[in-house]
Amino acid sequence: MKKNKPMIISFALSILNLIASLIYIPTLPDTVPTHFDVNWQVDAIGSKWIMLIPAFLPLLVSIGILLELKLRKKDYPNRKPLQITMLILTIFFICVNWFLLWTMQVEAVIGAKMEHMPHIGYLLTLAYGLLLIAMGNYFPTITPNNTLGIKISWTLNNEQCWKLTHRFGGKVFVIAGFLMVLIDVIAMIAGLSPEWLLIIFMVILMAVFVITSVYAYQHRND
Repeated sequence: MKKNKPMIISFALSILNLIASLIYIPTLPDTVPTHFDVNWQVDAIGSKWIMLIPAFLPLLVSIGILLELKLRKKDYPNRKPLQITMLILTIFFICVNWFLLWTMQVEAVIGAKMEHMPHIGYLLTLAYGLLLIAMGNYFPTITPNNTLGIKISWTLNNEQCWKLTHRFGGKVFVIAGFLMVLIDVIAMIAGLSPEWLLIIFMVILMAVFVITSVYAYQHRND
């Protein structure tokens, strides 16, 4: 039971999220915003029932990782990291679901400006930073596999390279996550547009990939 605790918590949270969403969605306006332009003006609308997609997503993530675990042997070394990943992603997508539900509280009209959207943009980028920190903490525990981790040819073909890269990559992910959180806080204080934050986040992610890939290449023959 203790070994499966992260998985049990993930399913419990996913189901509670789905039930709460199914109760909340009918209270939304019949027409909700589905897209915004750079000025946070509504440029596309749709049915409130489109919110069933993010409502179901945490449960689908949990089921997907459970199926992956079912295909593995009981002594599979990455069982715990996969379960932890399952829990982290479940919490992340539950947050995204309720961030989105928050945007749907007002009747959508094409051209209407959603004044509260920048705040949600800050919260989302903050969640991305915390996700990097959480994932980085478990990277060093992942053993070679084709499902989880930094899966490039140099790490997959060399176990020592895999270990070194994931130990290093975990630190890079954590630093990148803290950097993203710091930038997010500064952006909120300075009033920087959340759209710029998303661009910065993508740049940070690309930098993380490049840095870890270069490190793996340097240790490909270790």
